[in-house]
Amino acid sequence: WQLLRKCILQMSQPVVEGSLGSPPFEKPNIEQGVLNFVQYKFSHLPPKERQTMYELSKMFLLCLNYWKLETPSQFRQRSQNDDVATYKVNYTRWLCYCHVPQSCDSLPRYETTHVFGRSLLKSIFTVTRRQLLEKFRVEKDKLVPEKRTLILTHFPNLLSANAARDETARLEERRGIIEFHVIGNSLSQKSNKKILMWLVGLQNVFSHQLPRMPKEYITRLVFDPKHKTLALIKDGRVIGGICFRMFPTQGFTEIVFCAVTSNEQVKVSGGWWGAGWSHWDSTGGFSKDIKVPKSRYLGYIKDYEGATLMECELNPRIPYTELSHIIKKQKEIIKKLIERKQAQIRKVYPGLTCFKEGVRQIPIESVPGIRESGW
Repeated sequence: WQLLRKCILQMSQPVVEGSLGSPPFEKPNIEQGVLNFVQYKFSHLPPKERQTMYELSKMFLLCLNYWKLETPSQFRQRSQNDDVATYKVNYTRWLCYCHVPQSCDSLPRYETTHVFGRSLLKSIFTVTRRQLLEKFRVEKDKLVPEKRTLILTHFPNLLSANAARDETARLEERRGIIEFHVIGNSLSQKSNKKILMWLVGLQNVFSHQLPRMPKEYITRLVFDPKHKTLALIKDGRVIGGICFRMFPTQGFTEIVFCAVTSNEQVKVSGGWWGAGWSHWDSTGGFSKDIKVPKSRYLGYIKDYEGATLMECELNPRIPYTELSHIIKKQKEIIKKLIERKQAQIRKVYPGLTCFKEGVRQIPIESVPGIRESGW
């Protein structure tokens, strides 16, 4: 306000100066990031549904441009200390370049989604998502039926912060875009040209992604008849693989190489294409706590200098390729149970009358509602 008063007195154009910098503050901006995300996440949908998600994303961006952000003091109450300083700078920038100019034409106005990027969106997404969905639920009766269904049904999916990271890969497999093949070299059977081409492709992927590993060593193991490889094929070419050797008499399998091309790492997460091998999860299943007796693997597995030996124990009853779906379903069930329990807890019981009759003490579990609340 001091800046505006000074400019009025001097009849000059107001310019925000100081340590805030000038827009844009981040690249890519929020709009580019959100639209890229929608294209990536929903590209498998039919055109009509994909267009619906695109329109909802534009609606979300419009809401962000006019949304009032929480103050740094409010942000501090729910965040780590190291995030507060960054948010305070972004909040001040938003205040000077986006919010105040909405009601003051003298100041140049910028769209929030055009000048900010990942750091601000990361700070405000959780709260803004909750507030937006709550606002839609409160005002649902004011919306026309078509828009109400559109927003309440599809908006939560668009704003989902916990989508399974392997969902795109799973859909690509169902559509036949990616395939899994367990392959290996054979000295007793006639060579299959396609298999040999895939083995060469695997050798190239491993060599490129594991540059410290000698190429001759990789070649020897990939083409060794004792080793097999789970090859991940997309559009007829190798994009990743897991080279392994089984030791049935010892009761374990050794994973020798595990790699995927860098441009596919985000979409084809380790958890998904690894699960396709023997249903294991590469992020949650491996542990440095080795339970297999050393006598069973010593002298069998390869040992590299600086390598960390890890173990993954498999449960044959768990369908690991569907693990993210199972966990999601379990979370939904737990959420429903909690909501049901909370509804019971909110029940109002009549007051106790026993104390009027001279009783000075009663067991806590005899208070109406205590047992029902789960205590």
